[in-house]
Amino acid sequence: MKGKLAAVAFLGFMGVASSAMAQDGQVNFTGKIIEAGCQINGSVTSTQNVKLGEVAKTAFTNAGDTAATTKFSMVLSACPVALLGKPVAVKYDGTPDITDNDYLQLTNYGNTGVADGVAIQLLNTDGTPLALGTASNAVTINADAAAETELDFFARYISTKSAVTAGDANGTVNFTLTYN
Repeated sequence: MKGKLAAVAFLGFMGVASSAMAQDGQVNFTGKIIEAGCQINGSVTSTQNVKLGEVAKTAFTNAGDTAATTKFSMVLSACPVALLGKPVAVKYDGTPDITDNDYLQLTNYGNTGVADGVAIQLLNTDGTPLALGTASNAVTINADAAAETELDFFARYISTKSAVTAGDANGTVNFTLTYN
């Protein structure tokens, strides 16, 4: 009986000790779900096609080389009064490249007919890299309800290997606007 009691006491002590060591701090998440956001390019949701064009594989001689930097924009309109004058940021989510999680992996990567050794990199309007899953630089929504707010970005190919093979180089990201 003493052995069972000692085992229970020991296990109880270990449970208290492990729970005391497992908590170093706390994270609180705050936010709010709003009724509606701004319209994007004239609609509630928007699909946009950005043409990066055809680029010769010889444009990439080393990992990290870039080509076909292309500007694209989102135009916000019909923003609710509660959002006027507030900052807005964009977060892009997609399949991260296997070499660098900051870049977008090409659609059907690894399949025949798809380029290898290259990914798509997103950039803020000031040219700084915009990693997948990271909020863009914020832009203040125009305080005039009748005015539009333009959010500019860039996309480009970036080599992830020193040798790039030719093929399709398409990608898709989803985006979320966050109003702060």
